Amino acid sequence: MRLNPWLAVSFAAILTTPPAIVAQAAELVPFDATPLDTGLNHQGLGEPQLAPSYGDDLGERSDDAFPSYEPDIGPFGRSIVGRAAVSGVPIRLEQPSPQNIQPNGSTCLVVLKDTIFGTSSSSSSRRRDVQDGGKHEDHERRATNKTIYLSSTTCLMPGLTDVNGKSKQAPQLQLLASTSESTGCPTSTNDVDDDMWVSFDEGMATLSFNVSDSPVYISVLAPNTSGQFSDIYNVEVAASTDSYYHSYDENSDSDKAVLWMDSDSSAALLVSRNLTLDPSKTQEIMNQSAPYELYVENDAYPSLKGMRRSLCAMQGQALISANRANTGRQNQLVHTTMTTRGTGGFPKQQFYFEGLNRTSVYTAILVQVSNSSGSVSGFDERQTSDANRRYTVFSPIQFRTLSGTTCKIITDLDFCTDTQYAVPGGGDKVNGSALATLYDNYARDMYGNFEKAMMQVACETDATSRYSLARGCDDCKEAYKRWLCNVAIPRCEDYTSSNEFAYERNVGQPFPNGTLLPESEREALSKTPGHNSSRNAFIDSAVSPGPYKEILPCEELCYEVVQSCPAVLGLGCPRPGMVGFEASYGQRLDDNSLVTCNYPGQPRTKVAGAVTLVPSLVTTILSVSVAVFALV
Repeated sequence: MRLNPWLAVSFAAILTTPPAIVAQAAELVPFDATPLDTGLNHQGLGEPQLAPSYGDDLGERSDDAFPSYEPDIGPFGRSIVGRAAVSGVPIRLEQPSPQNIQPNGSTCLVVLKDTIFGTSSSSSSRRRDVQDGGKHEDHERRATNKTIYLSSTTCLMPGLTDVNGKSKQAPQLQLLASTSESTGCPTSTNDVDDDMWVSFDEGMATLSFNVSDSPVYISVLAPNTSGQFSDIYNVEVAASTDSYYHSYDENSDSDKAVLWMDSDSSAALLVSRNLTLDPSKTQEIMNQSAPYELYVENDAYPSLKGMRRSLCAMQGQALISANRANTGRQNQLVHTTMTTRGTGGFPKQQFYFEGLNRTSVYTAILVQVSNSSGSVSGFDERQTSDANRRYTVFSPIQFRTLSGTTCKIITDLDFCTDTQYAVPGGGDKVNGSALATLYDNYARDMYGNFEKAMMQVACETDATSRYSLARGCDDCKEAYKRWLCNVAIPRCEDYTSSNEFAYERNVGQPFPNGTLLPESEREALSKTPGHNSSRNAFIDSAVSPGPYKEILPCEELCYEVVQSCPAVLGLGCPRPGMVGFEASYGQRLDDNSLVTCNYPGQPRTKVAGAVTLVPSLVTTILSVSVAVFALV
């Protein structure tokens, strides 16, 4: 009987949010964020399956090949003594073997010599040495010395027991290996050297070592969880002579493989890193299938706790699975595309989620799948089959949804192509796609006025007559468009946001439900003109969002326009300390975990400046003595 890769677990669908947007003040109107009943239950999963069967091509088994013995006492407890002796089950290279393990139990697998080194045997080698006077000895020594890579992941852990209202994590497993034919599968860490065993970490363990003309015996040991946890462990074990079948990329917090761009009360946008910085490779990558899968869990119901480095666990238990075949759990809640939107126009993979719970924290885990040679497959079925589908799991990131519905995330705009964040919405007055079109058309119309002014500039002229030897009209138009899209389409946060760098807007207006801010708060803020309305009158008339907070555009957006455009246009920027700056622009603070100002491609995930989606910027504050109009 073949073993199911993991035991089935039930999981209820998450609560989807209607498309209507209802703006409310969190501190005035309580939100009834009904908890999601995940239905996660490890009970009643059925009896453990038998170990997988294998064909005759793995060779004959014998008692000598799989010896049994009384184990030493290991750190998992003395109850291991008296356990029935086990025989090794042969496994193939590059093919993960699923196994069920009872608490306080173990599994025993073996990679045969013929599987590792081919069909030649020591006896045949000795015969050739005798025949040719030992000339084959060095060749055979090289042929029978290889590095073996062992990896194992936990697909299912015993159920979490609620202790005084808190969940408790089941203990991790241990992976052990031996090359001793007289010892066979080790059953405690006392039986092996320190470099031949390792504890699982978040559901993954890896070992590598040299093998010289011997089989490899593999054990996975489970701790004694009796009386604390229910059910069994399920794992998959893989061996390779090339590299680890399962791998984990533990990148730092400032170098995440996937970035949280922004979210509102029910939707979120996540984007991968640029897949290349070489423009010549962009089209080739865009013609391929998406290279990543993404798995998400609600932190209030941690179904992946202790297994966040295991793909088989994610496939079976993640709340939302954006897999290559679009068949994962709750896959309808995520729209996955390849895109070149964002600064630089480089290819990346985008994940847009809808139907999320309000005021919730989620964990997202990116997985890159490749073929057995290690190259990215692009999820092309012609290149990658389930038998050789190795993968890399990246470190998780967190993202959260908002409590209020005033802000609404928009993306995929036609004119302002770099705009990918939450903007002031209008309750149910305008839906998401219509809101995006409304803002995009407004910015396009404003840019039309600028183009008329640019017609007065001699752009097509010789170098001696140009307004600048360093910048041209195309640079000016690009900088102006980037600035315009950020000021015409402001980035929005809930009015209840604790971000000290967000600026209060429209404080005198009612929320879409008709409520107002407390009178004392309105009176205090209304003394500053910038708080009384939105940045643009268009927003208050066409959208009517009510009170919200704006993440102000970064100051360098303005300076880049002044640097790039001809002086005849009379463009100028307010500087820090000048009237108008505080309500118009923000400043970057690299060491801050918050988004202090908005720039195209600025994610909410904290990133290192050298590897962010936006280019490195050198901010030069220009002193402009006379300006026909200011860029505010």
